Amino acid sequence: MKGILAFMLLTALVFTSCSPVMIKIDEEMKDIKEELRDVKEDLNDLPHNIREELADALPPQPVQLSEEQMISAVTPHIKAFGEVISENFGSEIDIAGVCYAAYPEKNIDGIVPGELDDDEKVILVKDPDVLPDGYQIDGTYTSYIPVINYTDEDEAEERFSSLMNDDIFEDALDENFEEYKGKLYLVRGGRGYGAASVDVSSAEVVAVTGSGCTVKVKRLLFDEPDGEYFLNFKYTDNGFFLTDVKNYYVGNAENQ
Repeated sequence: MKGILAFMLLTALVFTSCSPVMIKIDEEMKDIKEELRDVKEDLNDLPHNIREELADALPPQPVQLSEEQMISAVTPHIKAFGEVISENFGSEIDIAGVCYAAYPEKNIDGIVPGELDDDEKVILVKDPDVLPDGYQIDGTYTSYIPVINYTDEDEAEERFSSLMNDDIFEDALDENFEEYKGKLYLVRGGRGYGAASVDVSSAEVVAVTGSGCTVKVKRLLFDEPDGEYFLNFKYTDNGFFLTDVKNYYVGNAENQ
């Protein structure tokens, strides 16, 4: 009996002596939680680009998705990349409104087909064979087709930049669109367009990392297999993002 009483007395002394420490730890935890809430609010107030830089500096997030889920998640990016390769950029066009650029004959030697410069007094005409006096069509017969679903080049660029790095599409987009007097045109010059494409249905996950994945898709030329694209994706809080592309063409062993 004395042993039991002694044990109870000792236990009481221990808990009594520890209680100030436990209270202090509990208070410190509350302070830490409040500080974390303040930090989170401060981060949310930062500009979007700064938050992206901070996210890149953090350890990579593990991808907790099956291959089927990953393919489903990156399919919009693959389709958009296919639009870059085929050089149509998902544009809806008014083919009946196709025009041609006519330039003053005195300036024709200095013109750059595909670029419309107001300073050169360029005009758009429906019939390249019917021109005002003193005007001439450029030798490539470059055509300009009105775009319906993009108001300007910035709107098209915004769509693609939300899915992939700018350097994947920017040069091609600049080459294929031209703005003139408040309208956006799809440019078609003296070369072939749309010969290359991507077989979206061939998408296959070939590598998974802690922060993303690599997807292989078939490149087609005139609807025939012509190589492969390896698309590298990064996983972020906003989902997948296409960071870069490696190209392997049939008959070309070098990495393009």
